Parts: sequence; C-alpha cells; structure tokens
Amino acid sequence: MARELEIELGTLFAEETRRGAEAVHYVVKNTQFTATVTAEDMELLQKLRMNINLVYAPDKSKVEFEALKKEQVEWLSEVSDDSILLQIRVKILSSQVQNTLFRLHIEALDNAGEAIYSGYTEPIKVVSKPDQIRKKRAAVGEPEADIPTAKRRARGEEILEHIQHARDTQHKNLQIIEAMVQSTDAHALPVDGALASLVRAVEATAHSARSRVIQTALSNLPQDQRVCLTQYILPELQKMADAAEEEPSDDEN
Repeated sequence: MARELEIELGTLFAEETRRGAEAVHYVVKNTQFTATVTAEDMELLQKLRMNINLVYAPDKSKVEFEALKKEQVEWLSEVSDDSILLQIRVKILSSQVQNTLFRLHIEALDNAGEAIYSGYTEPIKVVSKPDQIRKKRAAVGEPEADIPTAKRRARGEEILEHIQHARDTQHKNLQIIEAMVQSTDAHALPVDGALASLVRAVEATAHSARSRVIQTALSNLPQDQRVCLTQYILPELQKMADAAEEEPSDDEN
C-alpha cells in the first residue's frame, strides 16, 4: 500500500463552503497554479517519478473526457531539499462535466511504475476566465490579484519546460543504461543489435582503440538514436568503462 503524501495547493482563491469542510480551490483553465508535495522520507521521494491524474472530487474516480485528445493535466516539477514543487495546468473546465469538482491524484512512482507515495488534493473548480476568480475574491474582501492568462506566459515558465523535457529525456536514457548494465543477454536489451554492439565495445575495448570501435557502431544506428547516444548515453557508458579499468585487480590488493 502506498504511503501518504502531504499536498498543499497554491491557488489564487480558496472558498470555504461550510465550517469543517474542505476548501474549494478555483483555478483558470490552462493557467498555472502550484502544489507543494512533501513526505516523511524526502530522500526517497526525490528519487521517484511524479505522476498526476485528474479525478472527480466526490468519488475520486478518474476523469474520462473523450472530447479532449491531449493530456488532461500538464505539470513541471522542481525538487528541493524539503519539498517538490509542481507547477500544474488543468485543461478541462468543470462546466464541461456538469460543474463537477475535481481533485488531483498525485503519485510518486518507482522505475517499475509502482506507487510508493500517493495523495489527493482538496477539491478544485476549473473556470474559463480570470474575472470569475476576481469576483470571488472581491466578494469576500480579498485584495485584487494579478491573475495571469494562458496567453501571457512568463519566459521563466518556458525555460522550466525545456529543463523538464531534458530531465525526462535523461531519465529515459538512464533507464536504458541500467538495463544494459543488468542484462547479460544482448538480445534481451530494450534496444537493437547495433546499440548492443556499442555497449559491448565500450565495456570490452581498451581505451586507446575504443574511439574507432565506437564510431563504427554508431554508424550503424539511425540518426535519432545516434544523436541521443552522442549527447546522453555514450558519456555515461564511457565513464562506467573508465571506472572499471581504474579498479584494482584482486592481485593488486
């Protein structure tokens, strides 16, 4: 059973419906808000992959919306020592599903896709216009806030998206490397034969001759795989091979 996540939403308006009940958070469709996630074992949490699903607030069942072909939720994550900050956008209006309230089901998954940590946010209502939130804030005497629109995105957000894309790519590549290291059967690797040959070349070839063998193996790969290997995987494999060469043998100990 997954352990419990602590989740704190950062939205521009949270409405108290009745005493003792959960607050309802208002967000604008396609506009960023945050969720700060913590757990008892932050060191473990930082090693896991975050996943978010949109669910209905009443029964926590997953939202199925055929009209939306893309993802229902988009997010970026920033990891710090004491928390993980998720920057989130929801792409469905509550009015599109009979004004139903949503929750976010946030999970922290291991490499096998198993949820190690899990938690649900407070209810969320997704509206179409910032003015709807401004009116809610004014009705309870809260000061006017600068509510960004989906079209007015900060340059910093775009940079964070590029960083997250690079992190996701690196994570996938590291999974391939781990599979290569753990597998003793080249045919069982999640890559083609040319890539398996490259792995063997790096592991078995002396450093002085390694460059020529690697270039030969790379020439057999498609362009997209060649670029991926050159930028991400190959440096890691060379580090591993170099480290293995530097380890003292049993005779030297």
